[in-house]
Formats: sequence, structure tokens, C-alpha cells
Amino acid sequence: MINKCLYATGAEHIRQTVTYYISHERKLYLTTQDNMAGIGAFLKNAWNKEPVIFVSCAIGLVGLALPFISPITKYSGMINSSVPYTYPVPVRDDGNMPDVPAHPREPKGNNLEWLKKL
Repeated sequence: MINKCLYATGAEHIRQTVTYYISHERKLYLTTQDNMAGIGAFLKNAWNKEPVIFVSCAIGLVGLALPFISPITKYSGMINSSVPYTYPVPVRDDGNMPDVPAHPREPKGNNLEWLKKL
């Protein structure tokens, strides 16, 4: 937008503001509606010109976002954190190994009751 001031000659001072619209100037502010309309126009244009590329990009974006919003990711992470990497094997207990279970089914380690309640 250009503001142009016109002054009159003489004793009195007259100011008049004339506003022109220039299409190539960027707006100083954009509202949410303007942003959403621009995104919608871009998506519509992309779908009309290249639908195959549009669908492949959409599938890729869903593939990137799905692991972060999926409950399967949450529960598989909880299960993986509670299952040890090395499993206890039966060893000869001399009475001085409190962290090694005497039998593989002896309940030691993290409790998995939350998994049974699913």
C-alpha cells in the first residue's frame, strides 16, 4: 500500500491520503483464513495437476505421522522396555547372587501386570 500526501498551497494546510492497491506487494498481516485459503488452493491445484504425486506425498506424510499417534507404538515400547535383553539361565547358586533367579520362572524383574490387564 502506498500513502500519498497532497498539500494545498497557501495559508491553510490540507492533507489528503490516497491509497493505491499494488498486487505484487505482500500484505503486512495475514489472517488464519488467508493462510488456510492459500493452503487449500495449493492442495486443489496440486491434485488437479499431478494426482499421482499428490497421493504419494500424502501416503508418505501419513507414514511419517502414524508411528507418533499410534497406540501400538506406545504399548510395544512399554513391552520392549520391560523385557530384558539377556534372559537368566539356570546357574549353580552359591548363595551370593541375589540378582540371578534360582529358576527361570522365578518372578524377578519388572512387573508385567499392566500387560495382562489390557
